Amino acid sequence: MISILNRAAGFFSQFFFTINHYIYCKNRKINFRLDTSDWTFSYKNGWSDYFKPFDLVFEDSNETHERHGHGTVLEDIPYKEYGGILKEIYQYNDFIQGKITEKMEELYLLKGAYESIFIRRGDKLLCESKYLATEEYIKTLLHICEEKGRTCRTIFLQTDDYQAYIDIQAFIQKNGLNIRVLTLCNPELFGFTMSGIEFYKNPSDFLENQPYINKIRDMNLQNKIIFDLDKDEMLDHMITFLVGVDIVLQSGICVTDYSSNVGRFIKLWKGQSVYTAYKEKCQYHEAGKELDLEMVRCPSY
Repeated sequence: MISILNRAAGFFSQFFFTINHYIYCKNRKINFRLDTSDWTFSYKNGWSDYFKPFDLVFEDSNETHERHGHGTVLEDIPYKEYGGILKEIYQYNDFIQGKITEKMEELYLLKGAYESIFIRRGDKLLCESKYLATEEYIKTLLHICEEKGRTCRTIFLQTDDYQAYIDIQAFIQKNGLNIRVLTLCNPELFGFTMSGIEFYKNPSDFLENQPYINKIRDMNLQNKIIFDLDKDEMLDHMITFLVGVDIVLQSGICVTDYSSNVGRFIKLWKGQSVYTAYKEKCQYHEAGKELDLEMVRCPSY
């Protein structure tokens, strides 16, 4: 079986469907490989630009020549099964692992000795997530640290919205806190979009999101959309993205929400050390409750 990564959607949206195809093949001893020949995020060789291969080859394989891509679920399985297989599939190659090590050393970060916040905005505010003030994320993080008896000294912020970094710094200064805040977010990025068009022209499905979208819309006009990046720009984008995500994965406590594929990936990887900042009902979970890992659904939805 061939699982296709192409230009259909964002990185983790496509990745979750590929995991579904992989699990299906592994459970049935079907040979599995990737086709990334037309993948949005390729630099030169596709998946192997950043990761180790994870093909399946069985001596007594139940061979099939089917090809499946984004949107195809071959087997209904719970979230926890996706989480259980992640570390078998999501393995960086030496190049990316080296970049992660370099950045951790540059930022003086030790695994588990700092906290993290992940905030995804941009085009997610159109139809997938409700705007949540940055203050809610840091308040939740500080509350959980207090409950766990941890002193929060460093926060790594992974985000596509530099305003979140500005907000956290303002909160820390206002409250007289001695906390170092780090981010890899470009100071000119105020919300990432896959295509750009919808974010700049269409209204949000959530009325409460519109004031924020209106505020930052014009700030993003100079930023290229993902499909306009050349090969070198794509490589830089992916290095920054993957390094930032891994720094979150190595943090002690992480606060996020589950309205984005990255947020759900972080939760599935880190489990109980990840907490939601949402305080109201949303598409994926109840108010203040954690993601139900028994839920039978592809995490891309």
